[in-house]
Amino acid sequence: MDGQLVDMARTPAEKKAAEKLYSIPSKGPDYPYGLTIRLEDSDLKKLGYDELPDVGDECYFYVVCKVTSVRSNATENGGDRSVELQITEMGEEEAPADEAAEE
Repeated sequence: MDGQLVDMARTPAEKKAAEKLYSIPSKGPDYPYGLTIRLEDSDLKKLGYDELPDVGDECYFYVVCKVTSVRSNATENGGDRSVELQITEMGEEEAPADEAAEE
């Protein structure tokens, strides 16, 4: 892991594989279930949000996570592995220099 930000959006191939596997249209969400983080009012207050951001705004956060579960299994059809993370600390960051220059 090199510290680079990675776009976690599902690729067209991943969407097509999900459509085939689960018989669901590939027009589903761009990001997989489980990558959504919901911040409640008390969380927003802790982070200093007096006003809500607009839908579509980008926010930059630094997070500290604790690994709470690690799984790996093998089947006749391949394998699977996963890591569950619990965010324990987070704070808002400034936009990266290249993003800030665009604004």
